[in-house]
Amino acid sequence: MGFDLRFIGLVIATVSSVRYKIIHGGHELGPIVPERGIRQGDPSSPYLFLIFAEGFSSLVRKLERDGRLKGCKVANGAPVISHMLFTDASYVYCRANDREASHILHLLQLFEIASGQQVNFSKSSVFLSTNVPNATRDRLCGILRMRLADEHSTYLGFPCVMGRNKDAILGFLKDKMQKRIQSWEGHFLSTAGREYWWSSSSRKGVSWFSWRKLCNNKSSGGMGFWSLREYNLSLLGKQGWRLLLHQDSLVGRIYKARYFPNCSFLEAELGGNPSFIWPSVLESQTLLRDGARRRIGPGSSTELMKPDSRQWDLELIEDLFDSCDVELIKQTVNVSWNSSMEDDVWKMMWKIKAPPKDNKGLVEEAVMVGWAFWKARNDMLWNGKCCSAADVVWLTRTTLRQWTCAQSKQLDTGSLASNRTDTREHWSKPAAGQLKINVDGAIFEDTNEIGTGFVARDFDGRLIEAFSTIFSVSCRPEIVEILCKDRLV
Repeated sequence: MGFDLRFIGLVIATVSSVRYKIIHGGHELGPIVPERGIRQGDPSSPYLFLIFAEGFSSLVRKLERDGRLKGCKVANGAPVISHMLFTDASYVYCRANDREASHILHLLQLFEIASGQQVNFSKSSVFLSTNVPNATRDRLCGILRMRLADEHSTYLGFPCVMGRNKDAILGFLKDKMQKRIQSWEGHFLSTAGREYWWSSSSRKGVSWFSWRKLCNNKSSGGMGFWSLREYNLSLLGKQGWRLLLHQDSLVGRIYKARYFPNCSFLEAELGGNPSFIWPSVLESQTLLRDGARRRIGPGSSTELMKPDSRQWDLELIEDLFDSCDVELIKQTVNVSWNSSMEDDVWKMMWKIKAPPKDNKGLVEEAVMVGWAFWKARNDMLWNGKCCSAADVVWLTRTTLRQWTCAQSKQLDTGSLASNRTDTREHWSKPAAGQLKINVDGAIFEDTNEIGTGFVARDFDGRLIEAFSTIFSVSCRPEIVEILCKDRLV
């Protein structure tokens, strides 16, 4: 693979210098020197695995370039798949003949010599097409010294070969889940639940509510259960979204060549003789089509704009859209813009010396206004709080002034005042040995409540005591001030 000898020596030293110690009963046992490399779970294992996997992949690609191995492809125009590497398993594809089977065996032997690892042939298996004769099957398994995989072979709990019957392939998952749920019947349910709600194979319970109502939020009268179909559809939608956006990926290229070679995923159809997974992914097409939006951008990837003048193609727009939509599109200001210009603008924005940078000016204040608008928008959207334009301007100037004063290490007491009319209130400390108590009240009109509180500080400004309370009553401001002083007494 072209690694330097010094790097190889460091890797070998890392693997061969491993020592382990065990503490048992307060005594230290060891050191234990492993004779078969590093243990499973060692921090360096993933990096070594990537190196070996890349070496194995390079050997397979070399066989392809030399014409000694040919992978498979699912359709014309689809990429050829020669191998797939997983966490603890590898798949190598070839034609079912003696020549390529011998090359696969030679490949494995060469990998053993180069890596020092040994292939476990007893745990390896051969998958063959149903069109391969039995005599050829036996001969190929003998050459590769591997057993023939049956239709019930699994990897990470899932079948390696998918047929047409879903119940026959994945029925074990349903049976396992039903057995686990039935085991809950006598442990986690009350007597009422076992009698009236729960149902099993031996008896049928009373369905007080439909499953759709139980899946509603608790605030809407439901139980908050997940709808398994909708949850599964959302996961399938993620796969469809990847096929829509990442058409250059390996999976995207395979599916596009097989099912929608001349269109996108949004216009794809089921087609003839589909695979086991494609109908499920296609089920999310309507969900994506209803929620997807296309951004025109500079117009380079759409036919709605003329490529030379960057103007709307009005004739095409009038043919595709309704009259009301056409008028909205015409009113849209068309500015020549591209992604590189967008990057330049963001770089310029981040270079502006606004907080947390040290400077103040017209541009900096404009940036702070934008931030204040964004904060006001979030408060209104997520917290239901509305503010006026004067609040936004006050927040902008106060935040910028506070940060500037903090950077210059000057205390700006006026920036701490909560009065927007710039009437500054300064706290004056009491005489030495005395305390100063500040009281105040507040009226909450929305909830018909009032609040009172006080703060006691010494002559150094240290907090001695603080108290606040809320009353469910409505009264005038002067009465609130009287209550504050009465509570203090």
